[in-house]
Amino acid sequence: MSGIRPSGLHINKPAVFGILGLFIAILLLYKFVWAAEPLGNFLGGRDTGNPRGNINNVDMSRVDKKIGGAAAHDTSHKHHSLTWNLTQLPDPPVLSEEGKKKLAKRSEMFDIDVSGQKIPIYVQQVINNELKTSGTILFLHGAAFSSQNWVDIGAMDQVASWGYRAVAIDLPGKGKSTQTLASSQTNQFLPALVKTLEISRPIIVAPSMSGKYAIPYLFTEPGKSGEKATAFVPVAPVGTSSFVSSYPKSQLPTLIVYGSNDQAGPLTLQDMQGLPNSIEAKVPDAGHPCYINQPAAFFKYLHAFLKHINTSSTET
Repeated sequence: MSGIRPSGLHINKPAVFGILGLFIAILLLYKFVWAAEPLGNFLGGRDTGNPRGNINNVDMSRVDKKIGGAAAHDTSHKHHSLTWNLTQLPDPPVLSEEGKKKLAKRSEMFDIDVSGQKIPIYVQQVINNELKTSGTILFLHGAAFSSQNWVDIGAMDQVASWGYRAVAIDLPGKGKSTQTLASSQTNQFLPALVKTLEISRPIIVAPSMSGKYAIPYLFTEPGKSGEKATAFVPVAPVGTSSFVSSYPKSQLPTLIVYGSNDQAGPLTLQDMQGLPNSIEAKVPDAGHPCYINQPAAFFKYLHAFLKHINTSSTET
């Protein structure tokens, strides 16, 4: 009985290697694409409503979290702030020398009782006694600054001439307020301050470092932020990322200010866009202390914002 000799078996080697290569390619494709994504999404061409391959529809908050780690900023609560064009806003009234004579000014130390500890705080105030007071604007400051910076750029005189009580303070351990405050007492400082100064629902202007006082004060209980302040003007403050989930629950009117050259500005804007009643105000040709770099632009934004919230409160 004759059999088949080995030499008589014909094997097409190129075809075998081709089939083997195709098999390996399918395994790799499954591992790195199909296994990482539900098969239905891959075949259907959509992932949570976004066309595959269209980068304009990618949820970048997911990407940021993956590549940014703990430093990534969560944009899942973004509402997109209204953006104001500086050139389209009206100029605020010009403060004349005659108008300056109508302003009453004083500066003094106040003992602020913070959890039973007396903290001496330097306070500067300006008011126009000939006008009915529309409210109080409380100016805080950054780490390298003090209340005097608001005086030097004319902010105190400006808002007082618009009919507001202007109050600027040196935060604990800064300027003439030499006594420091324990970090555990930070959240108790602003409640004690407004009580001592008899300020009811101020408009709080909080640049940079002062965010560690203003933001917890306003947004630890976001539903009550409107009871603590009339409005908020953050100027690239610190601490914004800690309250991203709270912002959508607050109806506090907010003017989000930052300098066009400030790298921190877009990050704080991104964090705070969850605030439903927020307006974006980018100060051109200005850095982190944009109110000092471009005071006229800052005054223009602030004056328009005050008019805006006054109109809104009248309508409601």
